[in-house]
Amino acid sequence: MPRYYHEHSYHKQTQFIKRLKLFMLFLLLAGIAGGAYLGFDTYRANQEAQAPSAPTDLVTSVYAPTKEVFTTQYFQFEADKTWSTIATETGSNMFTYRSSKRGLTLQDLTIIINEPAQRPVGRTMPVEINKDGVLVPGDTSPLCSTLLPKDVQKVDQTATFQGTRFLCDYDATDYTVMIGLKNGSAPLTLTRPNGTNAKYTIVYRNLGATPDDAAIRQIISTFQTR
Repeated sequence: MPRYYHEHSYHKQTQFIKRLKLFMLFLLLAGIAGGAYLGFDTYRANQEAQAPSAPTDLVTSVYAPTKEVFTTQYFQFEADKTWSTIATETGSNMFTYRSSKRGLTLQDLTIIINEPAQRPVGRTMPVEINKDGVLVPGDTSPLCSTLLPKDVQKVDQTATFQGTRFLCDYDATDYTVMIGLKNGSAPLTLTRPNGTNAKYTIVYRNLGATPDDAAIRQIISTFQTR
């Protein structure tokens, strides 16, 4: 075989070995660099995990109640914050409350204890007393004039709604409601915790453009004798 061929083959093998060594060196250096980076990254993560966190600011939330409890020696009830006691119209046995918005009266409530006379009203709301002594409001009647026969004399007289008898203000047109006992009468006669009975004349009036009984229903459902 010619000498030139042997020299050329030897030269090619030498170049290949050099390239292989360089490639292996490159792989070794890359492995060392990768391991070093991985080790440093793990060390840094551990240091961050052990470092104390910044103090957390304490956030205090203040709960503002939306209801208020009105209490007298005869009763108590809950109503929203728009209601207030009218001291100038409140005495030993009569209690007046109003709900206002921007100085405008929208609703009022009068409660009289042992009122001797029966007062006429345009509507009634029958309530029932459950086994726990809680008042359960029913439906509010329409204007009482619609409950009477058409040929009846147009004067104040007894009307009945869902078994509740009350004195009808025949000419009434506003939204004034007296609370009565279902299958009984208005006003209510309720037993107090001391065992005595008292007559509670509870009259609610809504002066809004589109009046409803939502507020008085909530009041009555929380009403308790004392």
